[in-house]
Amino acid sequence: MGDGVGYYQASQITPWPVQQYIWNHCFQESGYYDLKLIAYPPPVSESRAAAILATYRKSPGLLDNLRSWMATLRVNTIVIHSFRRKTLQMIAEVEAAQKS
Repeated sequence: MGDGVGYYQASQITPWPVQQYIWNHCFQESGYYDLKLIAYPPPVSESRAAAILATYRKSPGLLDNLRSWMATLRVNTIVIHSFRRKTLQMIAEVEAAQKS
């Protein structure tokens, strides 16, 4: 699919308090296009986490949709890095031309 259906589907299954906890405590942005999840104590008990995972497993098409979403994100990452590299190259060329 490649249209974010998997991401949307997973967000619909994940309880809102768990999502909020993850984005408020377990997410870090450390630079241009450098995002990561960091280790933090879990927001729910192990049994509650197991129940959420069981819901994911029962959700029709979730795994395929998430794989598609990840492929789309990977392609976008490649394109963005390429554009950034080309833009930096153009900036260097303009700056060099201005100095001469």
